[in-house]
Amino acid sequence: MVDINADGWLDIYVCQVALLKGVKGKNLLYIDQESSTKEGIPTFIENAAVYGLDFAGYSTQSAFFDY
Repeated sequence: MVDINADGWLDIYVCQVALLKGVKGKNLLYIDQESSTKEGIPTFIENAAVYGLDFAGYSTQSAFFDY
């Protein structure tokens, strides 16, 4: 989890591992929309491509830092 857009809300970055031949997919980045349902469940939108994080190769974890 990371606040990738510095809005004060945690966003979720999901690394997908494709170890099996023929398995396709990309890493996902769910951006918190700063709103929730009437039950209090936060809403997210998948936006990895916008941030250049839709990597389709082998990945198992991520690290974010501010410099």
